[in-house]
Amino acid sequence: MRKRIEPTTVEKAIDSVAGFDLVYKKLEQQVVLKGQTNRASTPTG
Repeated sequence: MRKRIEPTTVEKAIDSVAGFDLVYKKLEQQVVLKGQTNRASTPTG
C-alpha cells in the first residue's frame, strides 16, 4: 500500500481553520446517522 506524504485537504483545514474540527465532526455524525436511517428503512428480502 502507498503511504500518504501530504495531509488531505480536510486535515489541512482542521489544522488551519478555527472551529473547523467541530463542524467536520458534526457533518460526519450526520452522515453516519443518515446511513443508519437508510439501512433501517431498506426492505430486506
